[in-house]
Amino acid sequence: MFCHPISGAASALLNVNPGTRVVIQYNGGGKQGLLVGKFQGFDRDCNANFTHARLGVAPGPSVNLPGKTRVSPRSINSVSF
Repeated sequence: MFCHPISGAASALLNVNPGTRVVIQYNGGGKQGLLVGKFQGFDRDCNANFTHARLGVAPGPSVNLPGKTRVSPRSINSVSF
């Protein structure tokens, strides 16, 4: 699969195995600011896919996101493992 060049913070995800738990901060994260989830790779539209995702980090408020969550790599500002 060929995606547009993935650069910046999202490029750190290129070497991550599917199922790895990651924390990302991305544009559009709102007040929560962070998404915690299991990285599942990139889809055919080059979006980063996550499962078991949650917006926000304890002890603050958080929102569980069911199913698959897609985030544009252009909006990812930082990645932590």
